[in-house]
Amino acid sequence: MNHHTMLHEGLLDFYKGFRHDAHPMSMLVGVVGALSSYYPDQVQDIKNPEHRYEAAIRLLAKMPTIAANIHKYIIGQPYVFQFVCFSGGDNSN
Repeated sequence: MNHHTMLHEGLLDFYKGFRHDAHPMSMLVGVVGALSSYYPDQVQDIKNPEHRYEAAIRLLAKMPTIAANIHKYIIGQPYVFQFVCFSGGDNSN
């Protein structure tokens, strides 16, 4: 199962709607709530337990990236863009 944690570029603009002194948890709630707008096809059938499980794994995989971006936004630093892992974990390509 390959889950990459990159976020949609448009979602990064969503952070700009928050004040720089906003509480990180309120930002987290807002960004997680916005995920369904950027990834509407992630859950094909909400009644299917396997689809719900995969959606939960994808959400959990994105949480460290979301939290890191919140931190970067609050301290006024640019986001760090991640490399997508290639087969075998090789990022040198």
